[in-house]
Amino acid sequence: MQLFDLIHHKLRINTHWEAYYRFGFYRGDKSWDERSRYVTYEGSRYWPWEGNSLGFDRLFLLKSLQKSILIANNLPTPPLLMKVGRDYAINTIDLFRTAMADVDRPVMTKFDGGGSGVGIYSIAPENGSFRCGDRVVDADWIWAQYEPAMERGFLVEEKARNHAIMDAVNPDSLNTLRMTTVKTADGKWHLILPYVKFGRSGVHVDNLDAGGLFAAVDSSGVVVGAAYGKKSAESFEIHPDSGIGIKGFQVPFFEDACQLAIAASQTFGFMATIAWDVGITPDGPTIIEGNPYWDPEGKQDELGPFLSAEVAAGIAPRAWFTPWDRTHMYPHYMKDTHGGWWQQTLARRRRRWDTQLRRRLSLQPK
Repeated sequence: MQLFDLIHHKLRINTHWEAYYRFGFYRGDKSWDERSRYVTYEGSRYWPWEGNSLGFDRLFLLKSLQKSILIANNLPTPPLLMKVGRDYAINTIDLFRTAMADVDRPVMTKFDGGGSGVGIYSIAPENGSFRCGDRVVDADWIWAQYEPAMERGFLVEEKARNHAIMDAVNPDSLNTLRMTTVKTADGKWHLILPYVKFGRSGVHVDNLDAGGLFAAVDSSGVVVGAAYGKKSAESFEIHPDSGIGIKGFQVPFFEDACQLAIAASQTFGFMATIAWDVGITPDGPTIIEGNPYWDPEGKQDELGPFLSAEVAAGIAPRAWFTPWDRTHMYPHYMKDTHGGWWQQTLARRRRRWDTQLRRRLSLQPK
C-alpha cells in the first residue's frame, strides 16, 4: 500500500520517497495541500528558486558587491572597512598590515564568497594587537587564515552588536533572524517561516553547523515553541548555556526586521526568493547578508512546510515532463569552485564571461 502511495505522491505532487517518510506523509494526517507545500531538494510540487537566474549569482557570492548595493539603497548593514585579496587594492601582507593598523573597533573577517560560517573571525583591537577569542593575534595571523584561498578574497567589516535582550540569550555571537522572502506572480514579496538563531557559548557564529539553535517565531516575533539544533533530536525551551527562556521569547524590533527584509528583497527585485540574515542591534535591525538559496529540509522537520497557502497559490507548480529545477543551480550552486566538475565548469564559465566583458570594454572608445 505504501508503494502505491509513494507512486501516487510522486505523480500528484512530485514527492521524493525520502520526504514521504521524513515528513510522515504515509500517516495521512496532512491534507494534500499541506503536503504539497513542503519544499525539498530531491523534488517537490513547488520550486521557489526557479526564478533565481544564474546570471545574478555574483551579487550573492561576492558579499562585498551585495553590501555595496545595500548601502547604495540606504539599507542598514555593517560598514565595510576593507576588501583584501589578489583582485583588490589590498593584495599584499604589507598593505594589509598598514590597513589593520588603523582599525580601532571590533571587526569581523570573512571570505568574500561566503562559507556557511567557515572562515569567520571576531577580531577586537587590544594594546596594539588584536584579540580573537582567547588568543592574542596580529595582522599576519589573520592573513595566514585566508592565504591558502586568497583568490576568493576576504572582507573586514565592522562588528554588529546584539541588542541587550538578544545578548542575554547568548553574548558570544550575533544572534540573527532568518527572514526568507518569496515573490509571487503578482510581484508581491512575502515573508515565509521566519525563525531566530541563537549561537552557543564560546562560538562567535550562530550557524547550525557550529552548534547553533533555531526556533520559529510568530507574526509578532514571539518564539512559539522550543529551539532545535541541526544534528540533535533534543529540543530546548531554555538556552542550554545562559539559562534564558527561549519559548515565549520576544524578538525586539521584529516588525522593523520584517519591513527591512521586504525592502531589501524589493531592491533585488530581479530575484524570486532570498533568505536574509538580519541582526538585531541596539539601534534596530541590520542586514548581515542575503542568500539566494536557503536550507528547507532541516527546518521543516520541526517547523512545518516553508510555503504558506497564499505563497503556493502565487508561484508556478511543477509542470508535467519538465525538470523540477530548470535552473540546474542546486545542489552545486554555493559550493567552492574547487569542488566537483560542475562547480569547476561554472567557475570556468564565470572567468570566460569576465574575460569577454573586459575585452568588450577595452574596445569601446574612451
